[in-house]
Amino acid sequence: MLLHLLAHTIKKTAASATGSRLKAVVCEKCQTQYWYLLSRLGTGQTSSFLFVGNGAFLRAQKAAERDVAKRLDREVELVPCPRCHWVNQKLVSLAGRRKYRGAVVLAIVLLALGGIAYPLVANVAEGNSRTRSNEPTILAGKVSAGFVVAAVAVLLIRSLLRRRMNPNRHFPQPPTIPPGTPSAMVPANDSGTPSHLALVNVHYDCGIDENRWAILRSGQFVFPNVCCLCMNETTSVYSARLRMNEQRELPVPFCKQCKRTFRPIWWFAALLIVVGSAALGGAAAIAIPGIDETGRWIVAAIVMFFGSIIGLYTIPNRVCRPYRFSTIDQDRGVIRFAFKNEEFTRLLNDQARESEALLASRTVP
Repeated sequence: MLLHLLAHTIKKTAASATGSRLKAVVCEKCQTQYWYLLSRLGTGQTSSFLFVGNGAFLRAQKAAERDVAKRLDREVELVPCPRCHWVNQKLVSLAGRRKYRGAVVLAIVLLALGGIAYPLVANVAEGNSRTRSNEPTILAGKVSAGFVVAAVAVLLIRSLLRRRMNPNRHFPQPPTIPPGTPSAMVPANDSGTPSHLALVNVHYDCGIDENRWAILRSGQFVFPNVCCLCMNETTSVYSARLRMNEQRELPVPFCKQCKRTFRPIWWFAALLIVVGSAALGGAAAIAIPGIDETGRWIVAAIVMFFGSIIGLYTIPNRVCRPYRFSTIDQDRGVIRFAFKNEEFTRLLNDQARESEALLASRTVP
């Protein structure tokens, strides 16, 4: 009882922090020195008792700041040399360490299951054995060995997948880089002590059509103050009527006129969902044999109710939402957006490049 009460009086507080740091690189091939801006998102979490001030949030915020500082120290981006397009092997090796990290956890779980399976299988096999022999021990050993082999295989597969990450495979041709890779920066003048940096205007293929998708990373999630549909200036944002997942609904610029245009579409989709759920409930009630008329009404009502609830929370928002987005690389904080108005998508890409170029012009190496 006491533990149950304590569990309900402890709350978890989470916080996040973004940070950027200028990284210097010397190309292994042509000895060109260049820079890039590494951006990362850090998270922090702490627990505290309810109604005990706001110290928990401050601790979580500090933990997030420590996390982002640690990531900026240790992590890299696969930025090619702006002169010869080579990606340093050290960058490839460091970036590969962030890939498939869950394989270690899976291997540990498999080893633990192997250790647990040995005595269990041995006891069960010994109980079912009619004669005294070492067959139960052999069988238990084989099962445990199978888990060990599986754990080793997981680690080997991880190693092979990491070795396949080779952006220099077609060198000296320009490499294919991960989406959201920052651009290289070089000194804006040829003197020995450059006053600032300039962004190198070299485009590399990242496997995503940038005319259809806007690729943003941590620190770039700022939308221009124009409607994402009609491109008119606005201060209002898109807001879904029914929300099942807050993380799927983003406050993108959305003018009131476009809201009024989409309102009847939302209600029409909702009406179709209710009618479709009613029809589905009726079909389910008729299809189930051996129940009386009251039971059929109950089945129809249950199917209609849950079908309408699930449908209303998902389908109308999906139809009316003026954008699509997906996480490309959660570890690096890279997300892609596609808006119904492709002009707004291009505007978002251009804004990200302009902000990066402006930052480069104000940066002293």
